[in-house]
Amino acid sequence: MAKNIIFNDTTYPIDESKLAPATAELQSHLSTAMNGSGATINFGGTAYNVDSTKLSTATNIFVSHLKTVEGDDSQVVVGGVAYSVDASKLANAVEDMHSTLSGLAEPIEPALPASEGLEFALNNDGASYSVVGIGTCEDTDIVIPDTHEGLSVTTIGEAAFSDQNKLISIFIPDSVTTIENYAFYDCTSLTDVTLGNNVAYIGETAFHDNKSLVNINIPNSVKKMGLTVFDGCSKLATTSWGPYKYLGNSENPYLYLLDMEFHSSGTYEHHLIHEKTRFIGLREQCACVLDLIIPEEVVFIDQWAFWGANLVSVSIPKTVTHIGPGAFWECYELRSVEFTGTVEEWNKIELGYMAFSFIAVDYVQCSDGQVELNIYEGDGEC
Repeated sequence: MAKNIIFNDTTYPIDESKLAPATAELQSHLSTAMNGSGATINFGGTAYNVDSTKLSTATNIFVSHLKTVEGDDSQVVVGGVAYSVDASKLANAVEDMHSTLSGLAEPIEPALPASEGLEFALNNDGASYSVVGIGTCEDTDIVIPDTHEGLSVTTIGEAAFSDQNKLISIFIPDSVTTIENYAFYDCTSLTDVTLGNNVAYIGETAFHDNKSLVNINIPNSVKKMGLTVFDGCSKLATTSWGPYKYLGNSENPYLYLLDMEFHSSGTYEHHLIHEKTRFIGLREQCACVLDLIIPEEVVFIDQWAFWGANLVSVSIPKTVTHIGPGAFWECYELRSVEFTGTVEEWNKIELGYMAFSFIAVDYVQCSDGQVELNIYEGDGEC
């Protein structure tokens, strides 16, 4: 008798004789996360205890199996077995599973009670609040509450705490998803920032010129960042890998490429950025890199990231969605720019002003053709 799997309110036909091996494979991945914090995943009628530090890995392994197979009849492959699916609903199914599993992450808890006197504004959705200013609060250790007047606090507003030079620490709860531009700009005494597990966006110059900032975690939930988020933050504690210095979290300390140790005696040929890096915020310190391969996880390259580098070639993955202004400015020896995606995918990238100005090649080579670059060979003024 034919069997079905119901997932995200969608029924998928399966071959029952092949389901057991697929189930066993997924169970083997989840079992590596057992004996954890007490959170559970129910699968195949069995409850698995989940260690939140290992949950993302287990989730990624599962999702890696849910890949559509090209052809008239779209399918998903689980444990080497192809299952017929409605391709139009697959993305939603995967997103729904991500959402469900992310709810099992261990919530962060503040060491202090929520700060009082902060200024709030009701968001346009009428169902949540933004923190828009320090108001009458006199705390130096700010704890953002997760609710205000019974509604979730989801946003730290634009310039909400900018120039607040008495602040020492900030705690942002899991309810917050957005940190807007200039939110903590020029908070010169700020030393510690704790970001909640659900922050998805960190705006432009959000922590710019926080000269005393030492500790900040960047959660895996971050999907997009603005330009120059950490410019002027010279005391940040980082994780080193090769010549590079990174920011991140306990699970992925390589999420954000912040800096590079200067190589005074030579060059780094074919030097690799860590494969788990998603955001590149370098500056001109990378002048000694010749051949650059940007890993497949990267989505963002900040403005001026490789300004003045002695690059000869660069390979940019199709995962990249943003390349900031002047990112490859004055890379005079750059003779090869490759993009692993198609021309159509390249044209969807948010490309900053003069991102590839003053280089030695006038096109990017995509997988199915070339796209002309505006390399600008004028008087150097812009």
